[in-house]
Amino acid sequence: MKNFETQYKILLEETLNSGLLRPTRSGVNAYSLLGKSIEHDMELGFPLLTGREMPKKSMMVETEFYLKGYTDKNWLQERGCHFWDHWTSKIPKSENDLGPTYGFEWRHWNAKYDGIRDYSGEGVDQIAWVIDQLKNNPESKRLVVSQWNASDIENQAIPPCPFAFQLLKYGNKLNLVFYQRSADICLGLPNDFAQHALLLHLFCKETGLIPGTVVSMFGQIELFETHLTGAKELLSRETFPFPRIETNNFNGTLNWTYEDTNFVDYKHGDKIPFPIAI
Repeated sequence: MKNFETQYKILLEETLNSGLLRPTRSGVNAYSLLGKSIEHDMELGFPLLTGREMPKKSMMVETEFYLKGYTDKNWLQERGCHFWDHWTSKIPKSENDLGPTYGFEWRHWNAKYDGIRDYSGEGVDQIAWVIDQLKNNPESKRLVVSQWNASDIENQAIPPCPFAFQLLKYGNKLNLVFYQRSADICLGLPNDFAQHALLLHLFCKETGLIPGTVVSMFGQIELFETHLTGAKELLSRETFPFPRIETNNFNGTLNWTYEDTNFVDYKHGDKIPFPIAI
């Protein structure tokens, strides 16, 4: 079976030993690998790293934020998620404005973005569309959701790192493949992988299908020089069985809140601090 953490640690060690040191936009150099992938069989449990404690609540809060199509980072901060504290849209109406990124493209593709407000009914709702297709045309090979909208990139706080995902039904199992242009292996990658596994879980709750495999496709992997000490510490640690994910009172993916879901038997090592390369 495909195990996320086993493959993750192999990839982390390869990046550490063989990565090409390159400059980055943040000014912090990073060791980089080209064209990598990780797969995880959901039968093994939910792919949260166990060698260190992951911010699972913040990951779920961010996922709900995206599914609601919100762009006001104050909503995240009020719920204890600080992933976006250091970023703002390039042409903000407000210091809390992240611009038309991620969830806005999921729920309001091609709507005209003019700041933080209610965009209900505007643009193409890709999440609602893919749910409808899963229920009515589940064998389709076109179940793709994209957040890479070239016309919006200049207005986004950060152009999307994971920029598209695809759903594929094989038998009674639903699988998810996501595509990421660049992955911060210590901070971004573990969170992004868990987030897409959570999306697969929700789509399966919606349809009655069984979660199959999550596949990640990375244009490049980056290990920042400021993360070397933490990366070596993580590689030295033991790992544990993955937790189970449980969602109660499910009333549809678009009505889901982070409080509906919890992780059972999440055993893990201590937190490892990784400074953000802004």
